[in-house]
Amino acid sequence: MRQGATGGGLVPTEPLRVVNRGMNNKGGRAFKVPSEDNIRKHWKTLETFFSNFDVVVAKLKPIAEKVAIKNTVIVMTCNMGQSELLMNFVCNAKAKGLDVSNVLVFPTDQETKDLAEGLGLATFHDEMNFG
Repeated sequence: MRQGATGGGLVPTEPLRVVNRGMNNKGGRAFKVPSEDNIRKHWKTLETFFSNFDVVVAKLKPIAEKVAIKNTVIVMTCNMGQSELLMNFVCNAKAKGLDVSNVLVFPTDQETKDLAEGLGLATFHDEMNFG
């Protein structure tokens, strides 16, 4: 962004410099600090996640260990709205002879889980957190 050294709006004569991604063309920040209500709402979501963490890890660990190749797992998440991209990825990888056996998909719904498994991918559907 062409901005003066002390900030402010755009200055066309200044050289380009790095700014944070939330900077707008007037020199302000596009991201607002969340309200206390918003923070508390998200804490409630995280509370569900953390209270189920040990159980989820215990279920996930054997799956991840099974698909790992040289201690490497390629992790993807997908929902039904992105399923065409997932199919494209897998078909293209297989057409190029790429190994997808260490791909682990975290589907957010049952339909995507079924699709990913039908494509030969390992999945972990976290019903405790995604329902």
